[in-house]
Amino acid sequence: MDKITETKELARYIEKLRSLRKIPQEDFVEGIVSLRQYRRYIQGTSAIQMKIIKQLAEKLSFKPVYILLEFESEKLTQYINQQLTVVSGHNVRTVVLVLQQLSKYYGMIEDYHEVLEFTNSAIDYSIKMKSMYSLDYLFYYQALANYKLSNISNYESALHSCFCILQTESNHSKTEKFVTMIEKSFKINFLIFIKDYMNYNKVL
Repeated sequence: MDKITETKELARYIEKLRSLRKIPQEDFVEGIVSLRQYRRYIQGTSAIQMKIIKQLAEKLSFKPVYILLEFESEKLTQYINQQLTVVSGHNVRTVVLVLQQLSKYYGMIEDYHEVLEFTNSAIDYSIKMKSMYSLDYLFYYQALANYKLSNISNYESALHSCFCILQTESNHSKTEKFVTMIEKSFKINFLIFIKDYMNYNKVL
């Protein structure tokens, strides 16, 4: 799911909360963003920024983390209900997905210590259950949190682990997606980074 599509769903969830509070749209966005731009968020023609989410959350008298977690909880409930009759193995995926999405949204509100708590838990659980589901995303979020916290060695290790997972899966299109995402997030050439990392740490 691309960023605009993802934030469109979040914008529509915020709009639903606004409607439940019976706040006129004009009053809701006043001092934050134009009504026209707000409607672009809802229509999915523009990605809503985190600072806008924070300001809209305040208008609703909610903390941003509450908005994000409630939004994610609603999506996860739908997902879990779809998986209830599916064969064994999806319970593991559901647990990992919950932890992954919590990691993602704590990252959006820049609480990187919580990101590490959830990614560490998800990675440990995945390893215990011998599942590779979403490990690429988990190591990416872990790398990003460590990078933001200036934990350079941990950031580099997590990014290398992400690379190893991608190599194991051998999914070319997915690897290309991650390379683009990583290079944009960390301002690096990913393949050169991996080569230097492996040379320095003598990783085979």
